[in-house]
Amino acid sequence: MDHAHCQQFERPRKRGRPLTYEEKWMVQHVFDTLEKEKNAEAIIQRHDPSSLTSTYTGVARSLVATITKAVRQTGNVPVSPPLGNRHQPTTIP
Repeated sequence: MDHAHCQQFERPRKRGRPLTYEEKWMVQHVFDTLEKEKNAEAIIQRHDPSSLTSTYTGVARSLVATITKAVRQTGNVPVSPPLGNRHQPTTIP
């Protein structure tokens, strides 16, 4: 597949930040669409939907796999843990 039609664009979000709930559903929707196109032979067989989803959305392939696996098992996207180290024991005065 020729990536000449893909343009570089300014990312609307900072890299390294966890995906929001809506962004995870967007990744899942792109994956589902590419999976249907693969089954309909609309895309070349050597391109797997996970790699294409990663390319189109800018999300790591491992995260695409994690999201799709969670949706298959539970029917919902995984919830992100709270940011920061929240499990510190309280100090005793």
